Amino acid sequence: MQIMKIDGHAVCAPDTPIRCLTLATILKDWIALGGVGDGHGMLFGSDEWPAFVQFVNEIDEEVRHAQHP
Repeated sequence: MQIMKIDGHAVCAPDTPIRCLTLATILKDWIALGGVGDGHGMLFGSDEWPAFVQFVNEIDEEVRHAQHP
């Protein structure tokens, strides 16, 4: 992952980007996931982030289970 500091924000670009999900911008109280120049994306408050991570982990567990019963 490449991390750049731009105007006091951390911008993370994954080494293997997922289509339409190429950047994570970390602001003081917000995390934004989206693509470069794309008006679509997701914006999370810092208090919402742990629940989102838990949600993704639960999905990941179900996907792994479904792929390897």
